Amino acid sequence: MNAKGFIDLVEDVRRSAFEPQAWRPSEKHANNAVDDELFSHARYLSHMIVYKPLKYGIKNGDIGLIDRVFGVRCFNFEGTGQSNYAFEMLFLKRLTNTKACDKELRRAISSKSLVNPRGRRDTWQEVDRSLEYLNLELKRELWARRTSTLELNALFKNTSLRGEYTVRLRKAIEKAFARKANSKQSVPSPVDNIHTLAFELACDSIKLYEGGRAARHQAPDIHTIGLEKVATKKLEVFNTKVMRDKDRICATTCKEKSHR
Repeated sequence: MNAKGFIDLVEDVRRSAFEPQAWRPSEKHANNAVDDELFSHARYLSHMIVYKPLKYGIKNGDIGLIDRVFGVRCFNFEGTGQSNYAFEMLFLKRLTNTKACDKELRRAISSKSLVNPRGRRDTWQEVDRSLEYLNLELKRELWARRTSTLELNALFKNTSLRGEYTVRLRKAIEKAFARKANSKQSVPSPVDNIHTLAFELACDSIKLYEGGRAARHQAPDIHTIGLEKVATKKLEVFNTKVMRDKDRICATTCKEKSHR
């Protein structure tokens, strides 16, 4: 086999597992049977196509990569019945991908959704996750130091703005005076796991059975369901609530958000 033949095989596998027709059974096979197990795997892979670039983009602060997969999240949320999140995604999509905001503001909205507390290339995280870490640290401080004078209000007043500094200071003190122990978790290479999983899938699951196979759990086609809901209903409702004219937000929507 030459290089072109190998590339053609790889492309055939990609089309069979990663393109929309892979998780949308347009026709049945022999005996009017559909291979539900294969379709469930293909639908799982369709979510991983979005999830993996999103996680990589967040970890490395790549807002361009995040923006590429951001629109699909609207369909995924709507397809799983999380309509409030879908509406928020549409709202954020409008702010970052239309003329509702100028170029500088669009970039500021995207970049300010991430924070890098350690300052390294690959230590970016979502702002809401960073806030959860801060909340955990405040909870620990309250549990350790709570007295009649140090209650919840005093904790927020004195500690909330320096939570990250307190964590670093405690770690520095422990490093200087406590017994040293390497608590860093080692990250094993995923190569063996990938090869083992690929071998198991190739032996049975990722293989089209003309006679069809039944699956105990048939994965729903979330992407298609969400796309149909957004295209037929959600987008019209969104435009009615948010859009007064081109690139402007309806005042009633702002009032509704202020009452939440």
